[in-house]
Amino acid sequence: TTQAVLSSLLQTYGINETLLKKAFTKIINTKNKIKSSHELVELFDLRKFSHSFYSDHSLMVALLSCLTLDEMDWRSDANSEKLCMASILHDSIMEEEVVNVMEGGNFEKLEFITDIEKDEYFGHPHKTAEMIKTKTKLHKEISTIIAEHHEKPDGSGFPRRLTYPNIHPLSSLFIIVH
Repeated sequence: TTQAVLSSLLQTYGINETLLKKAFTKIINTKNKIKSSHELVELFDLRKFSHSFYSDHSLMVALLSCLTLDEMDWRSDANSEKLCMASILHDSIMEEEVVNVMEGGNFEKLEFITDIEKDEYFGHPHKTAEMIKTKTKLHKEISTIIAEHHEKPDGSGFPRRLTYPNIHPLSSLFIIVH
C-alpha cells in the first residue's frame, strides 16, 4: 500500500514511473538479501521494517536515495545496494518509540524518554555501524554511511561531529535524503 501511494504521489510530481519501478525493485532485492542472510537476521529485528514509522522512514530514505543516485554520475547497482542496505538498517537497533520521538519531531514527548534511551539514540549510529563492520560481510561503506547518517556539514551532528570534508560522499547523499 505504501509503495502504491508513494508511486502515485511521486509521479504527480514528475518522477518517472520506470525509475520508480527500478528503485522499488532495488529495495525489494535488498530486503530479500537481508532476509536470506542468517547473520543479518540474527543481528537485527527486521520485523520493525514492516510496521509504522520505522518502515515508512526506511522505505522513503531508500527510495529517495535510489532516485537521487540515479540522477548522478556515480550511479551503480553497487552504490544503490549500499544506500538501500543502509536505509533499511540505519535505525534497526533502536526502539520504535524512541525513534518516533527523536526523529519524528515529537518533542513534547521528549520528557518520557529516559536518559538511557537518549544515550542509546545518540550512540546508535556508531553502535549499528560497529555491529555491521564486525559481525557481517557487508561492504564497509554501508557501516560508514550508517555511522555518519546524523552528521552535519557544519560539524553540529553526531556522534563524531564531522564536518563536510570528512563525510563520505555516499554518506552525504544519505544525509541529504534522510
